[in-house]
Order: sequence, then C-alpha cells, then structure tokens
Amino acid sequence: MMTTATWLQRMLDTSWLSSQLGGSVRANRVRVKPETSISVAVEDGQGLCVGWARLLWPDGHRKATKAKRNAAEAGLEISQRLVGDMLLQSGLVSADPKLARPLQNATEAGIIGAWQLEQVLRYNPMRRLVLREGERIVRIAAADRPLSLRLDHLISAEIPIPQRLDDGSLPGISVQAFTGNGDLAGTPDLEATATVGRIIAHLHATESIPRELRTDLLRRAPDPVAQARTHVRLLEVLSPGLARRARAIASKLSDKPAVAPVLSHGDLSPDQVLVGDKQVWLTDFDRACLASRATDLGSFLAVVDDDAGEVFLDGYRSGGGQLPSAKALRDAVTGSLMLRAVDPLRLASPAWELEVAANLDRIAELLT
Repeated sequence: MMTTATWLQRMLDTSWLSSQLGGSVRANRVRVKPETSISVAVEDGQGLCVGWARLLWPDGHRKATKAKRNAAEAGLEISQRLVGDMLLQSGLVSADPKLARPLQNATEAGIIGAWQLEQVLRYNPMRRLVLREGERIVRIAAADRPLSLRLDHLISAEIPIPQRLDDGSLPGISVQAFTGNGDLAGTPDLEATATVGRIIAHLHATESIPRELRTDLLRRAPDPVAQARTHVRLLEVLSPGLARRARAIASKLSDKPAVAPVLSHGDLSPDQVLVGDKQVWLTDFDRACLASRATDLGSFLAVVDDDAGEVFLDGYRSGGGQLPSAKALRDAVTGSLMLRAVDPLRLASPAWELEVAANLDRIAELLT
C-alpha cells in the first residue's frame, strides 16, 4: 500500500490530478490527515478556483458515500472514482461537503446570488470560502464562531476595520463592506506601514473586554511550541528528515511569556491590511486573541524587510505602544516563523520540502 507521502506527491502532481479529474487543473491549498484523507482546492490554468478534490482511505468511504448522497438531495453533484483501494471525490465549490449547507443558507437568505468563479477571493476546502458580492465581502465558514459579531463590534470601536453588515444570525456567515483598493502586501507603502503600527498600539490598549469574549480569546492565543509539535507529527509521516530538524528546533523554542495579555489581531501581516486613499484598515480577525503584545509585533516583523519593520515599530511607539524587550521581540518573530513553517505544504507548493527546509533554516539561525 502506498504511503501518505506518496499519495500527497500524486495529489500535488498537476499531470496526475488533471488526468484523474478530466481537465487541466492543479492543486492549491492542501490539508493532510495522515492515513485518513488529503483534501485540495482545485484551480484551472488561469488560476480560478473551480472546486475541490479529496482522496480518502478505505475507512472513510462510508463518510464519502453520505456526503455524495447529501449533495444529491440538495441538487448538487459529487464525482467519485476508486484509485486502487482509495476513493477520489471531487466537485464544485458549491458542493463542498462542509460548506454546502452554509452556502445554501446564505443563498436562501439573499446574502449571495448566482455567484461566479471570478468572485472567489479565497477558498480553503472543507473550512472557509470568501466571496466578493458587489460591494460586500461574504465569509462562509464550516465552523461557527458565535461571538464573532460581538468581537467585531468591540474591535470596530477601537480601530478602523471594514464595516460589519450582517446581524450574525446565520451560523458561519459574516458580511463586511468591501473596503480599500487592495492590501499592503500588494502595494507596499511605508507611510501605511507606520499607520499599521499606530493602529496596533491602539488595539493593544483596549481595556473593556466582556468576560465571555475574554475567556474565548484567552483560549485562542497562539502557542508556537504546541504548533511545532503538531508540525513534527505531520512531518514524521511525510518527511522524516524534516521532522527530525523540526523536533530539534522545537526543543529550543521559548514558552509563551508570562506577561499581561492584550487584545491582539493574532495573525498580523501585510495581506491583512487594506489600504485606500490615505486610509488603512485591518481585516480578518479570525485568529484574534488575548496574547502578549509581542505576538502581533513578531508576526508582522517576520514577513517584512528591515526597513518596513523599523517603520512599523516607530509607528507602534508613536501610537503609545510600549515595545517589548529585544529578546521578547526576537522570540516572537521566531515563534511566528514556526507557526508558518509548513505553509509551503498548506499552499500546495510542489517544492514544499525545500521551502519548509528553508523556513527551518531561518528559525534555527534566529535561535543561535
């Protein structure tokens, strides 16, 4: 029987996937559950997201049959075929086994209409879909976050974020106003970068957080050490050599600092910053949490160059933020890099092993 690593190689092989699905396609985002399933978003030659595919081990065939039946009852189609003793399923985004129901709810509520592939901004199969619907951005998630509306209202009272337009009554669905002309990753700008620093300082100064939100947010603080262990378990199956390196690095990571936590974005990077004419907004608070102030700072510094990093920190200081120690910042950068260490795999890069190795090299260098 072929290993999980071998099946992953096939799913990332454009020729193999195209031959199985009957068209010129490639994998985009990928999620691996060893000896259980491999799921990918499927793109066409123009980079448009056209659907999903998942390979299931024999124990999952019954679940696949149920998903196909549920889709048929909703008037949707899921294709499937046996590849040896494995089952390969595929379908349009609208037939995603985890997102089909909330998508249908959004349609019935009039939130979305007959959307086209060009409207898809982001698709993570079995997890999340982001659509542009006119002047609105619609986020559809498989897992509901019942406190997200209250969190958005709390944050919008402190810093500029896209306006929330829905009432939070549909599980897993949120609607925001389309905002800005693009993100900071696509249009780097040092003045906007300084503004981000000031905005984050204001966010960190938030004081009045309702008890139920505080409890939820404390649970969601990122833990690079725990995440490193998760990376190791996955890499042990896919690339034992990388797993050994990741395990050695994980043993040197610092534990979460014992400092007073602040309201944090949780996944701060230039692509989470929307820019317009002399205006900046933060977006995508799915990983908002209560964490050390170094968490957001390290997250941003980990993915920008030195000049942008200095401007960002200057903005943070000018906004009233108190910088952590140099060691705390370095630890936060290292921790953020570890959280992202296997992103090349998640993004379905054919060269993911080399790219993950390069990520581990950078983390090891910071730890010396």
